[in-house]
Amino acid sequence: MPQNLLFFDLDGTLCLDHTLQVPAATQAIFPTLIANGNLPVVVTGRSLYEVQPLLNQLHIKNYILSNGSYIVADQQLVQQTQIAQADMVQLRQVAQAQGDDLAYFNQQGFAVTGINARTQAHMNRLGIASAPIKPDFYVHQPVNFMNAYMDAQHEAPYLQRLGHHLRFIRYDPMAVNIVPQNVSKGQAIQTFLAKNKVQVGATYAFGDQDNDLGMFAHATYRIAMHAATSALQQQATFVATTDNGVLAGLQYYHLI
Repeated sequence: MPQNLLFFDLDGTLCLDHTLQVPAATQAIFPTLIANGNLPVVVTGRSLYEVQPLLNQLHIKNYILSNGSYIVADQQLVQQTQIAQADMVQLRQVAQAQGDDLAYFNQQGFAVTGINARTQAHMNRLGIASAPIKPDFYVHQPVNFMNAYMDAQHEAPYLQRLGHHLRFIRYDPMAVNIVPQNVSKGQAIQTFLAKNKVQVGATYAFGDQDNDLGMFAHATYRIAMHAATSALQQQATFVATTDNGVLAGLQYYHLI
């Protein structure tokens, strides 16, 4: 029997803020959602060490993490992509020249190259109390994706030097995700669909930021949160008008 696939972003979507807490009303409908033949898939920039409790809480066995770098279907690892060390060396050179901090992420943890005022302000907004400072983290650990803490005026040197190898995705006025050029939420969904053995019915995507555009491109029905970017709202088939846009979208499409 075909199953509807429901792709959920986390921050600002399934979770209303950056605390990784799902509203009680949303939690309550997940058993019914699954029982009705829907397959929820988390698609996020977060890593496994951050979201494992949430996945367990909602009984989610399918997820795409680190902006498409880490793909799991029915609890089986399908694909894991890493940034090449040579590219990270060049990123460090550009960042040092501009006074920018970088962060390295894998599925077990993260580290930053330093904490300047911009980085600290970003951490404060996300409620991150502290971060390990390990500039050479990438030498000893695999890295699935990175962040650069900078405003838009600092982007050009990164793009000029590494734009052919890496993708730079702004998700915050002071922060950019960095992934290999062939990695995105949309491309990860393509891989997930190819590897998943489920007979697919309709596809739904729920998001709020421009890094969800790739996810929207692979969904029949596209639900944008009420505070979503204008670019995402333009691609949506439904734009929520309430804080809990996930619940509103599920109700609008009669999924609950």
